[in-house]
Amino acid sequence: MSSFDLLYANSTLSQLFSNNLSGVDVVYGNVEFLHSHEIYDGEYDYDRLCLRSPCHQAVFYRKELFEKFGRFSTDYLTASDYVLHVKTFCGGAKWKYFNQIIAVYNEIGLSYSGRLDKKYYNELFGFCYDNFSSKVSDMTLSRIFFSAYPRFFITHKFPESIRYISLIIKKIGFLRLIRNFFALFFKYKIKGAQD
Repeated sequence: MSSFDLLYANSTLSQLFSNNLSGVDVVYGNVEFLHSHEIYDGEYDYDRLCLRSPCHQAVFYRKELFEKFGRFSTDYLTASDYVLHVKTFCGGAKWKYFNQIIAVYNEIGLSYSGRLDKKYYNELFGFCYDNFSSKVSDMTLSRIFFSAYPRFFITHKFPESIRYISLIIKKIGFLRLIRNFFALFFKYKIKGAQD
């Protein structure tokens, strides 16, 4: 738990861990945002995890996973939980979702915006490509490419940047990548206009 975060109820842990968790490595549920009271965020699959993170206040790991995948990295200011989520989820750990509010999360804290974590955002495209390229849809991979690759290109050496763009083109195809760009552009332009 971070500052101003708390368990949802006194019975939260006993309710959650009364379930049959045989063979389960990671248990997770939802959080309620402290100020907006929005419930975040449901069950994850590869496409969803590639684009966003479950709230770490609602995630519980078996301690053996830290021996296999490592601990939370101190390299990242606010994204260490997401990095570990991805490593375990994509690395074969068995995740199980329970539709239960685990914690109340203060969404105006430092980690909610996350924009101060420069190292994470500099590495985001390569990290997502390395972990998700064979697991997510072409549209999800395109979305990550268009949102995170420009920063990756600027912050990494030219040969590495070119290697990743060639991997994306080989994986998705140049014309399909362009079509996905326009599909994403119009989808989010129209969505923004409606909001």
